[in-house]
Amino acid sequence: MSAELLRRAAAKLREYANAATGGSWCSLNGGDRLVSFNLAGQEFGYVVDEPMSNAANAAYIATMHPPVAVALADLLDSEAQAWEIYGTPRDGIVAVARAVLREDR
Repeated sequence: MSAELLRRAAAKLREYANAATGGSWCSLNGGDRLVSFNLAGQEFGYVVDEPMSNAANAAYIATMHPPVAVALADLLDSEAQAWEIYGTPRDGIVAVARAVLREDR
């Protein structure tokens, strides 16, 4: 196990974030639609243009919009660099990377 695990997870998050609809996401009317709204450009678009059967799932998906994935990727890359410098990962960061990659211990 090495810092490369964290970098692979960061790369996966960036790949998915870059391919997804940009901007911040929001769940409307209890999961009726997921939308993207860019305040700077006043742009609005549908992320999912059909009702979701579970409002909690819609809210969770909206919370994990692309800027969150990019921030998490940045954190993983930073932690990978620290791991190489200090020789050990911080508590919990390996579990985060494995969860992103869907890898068991």
